[in-house]
Amino acid sequence: MGRRSQFPRSLTQWICALSLCCSLPACVKHRPVDVAPSPEADLDYVDFNAKWRIRVVVPILRIPGYIVPTTVATTEGHILELTADKEYVGYETEYYSVLPRRTTGVRLKFASAEDVIDGKTSLRTQPRLQMFNLPPDIKYIRLVHLIRESGSDHNMVIVGAINQNTLALLTASVISSDSRMCSPSDEMTCIPVPQGIAVVPEEKTQVNGRVQWRPVR
Repeated sequence: MGRRSQFPRSLTQWICALSLCCSLPACVKHRPVDVAPSPEADLDYVDFNAKWRIRVVVPILRIPGYIVPTTVATTEGHILELTADKEYVGYETEYYSVLPRRTTGVRLKFASAEDVIDGKTSLRTQPRLQMFNLPPDIKYIRLVHLIRESGSDHNMVIVGAINQNTLALLTASVISSDSRMCSPSDEMTCIPVPQGIAVVPEEKTQVNGRVQWRPVR
């Protein structure tokens, strides 16, 4: 008995991009100082560094939301086929540059975006999802990847603050699911990443003598 999964090319590319996001716990791990994580949660986070870029993959659907509906069927020969539902149209890839500030910290700048719809690629001048609308004074940005006790719910939150102490407190608030500090202000912000969207920090590396963008590890 054989099993295999068959995907449309564009859906396969989107799933590959999303899987990179889900691998973020393998990135460099940090623990906030003097913060006791809640027993039901395990936390990893990545601080955005200058000269990185952030890749965001957004599914394009005919229905609200970003989780791609799929259909599973068994064909002759017991081959498992997994295909995108008719509500799936394509996906958009957005790129943001992580730039250094004059004194300390970083800022994000939209660089480019492209859609893949029905196998055709087109460039966009603006992102579909305005995810990184950060207050102008935010200097430190962190992607928090939180896995709760079920082990299956991967929650990502982008947090930003004007200084590192506030960032640590904000991270602790995310760990404990205390949303009081996440109220928008000029000094801090929390941006929950909707389920189905991939946010992947990348850096330039040398691969076989060529410079390539690779997920941060």
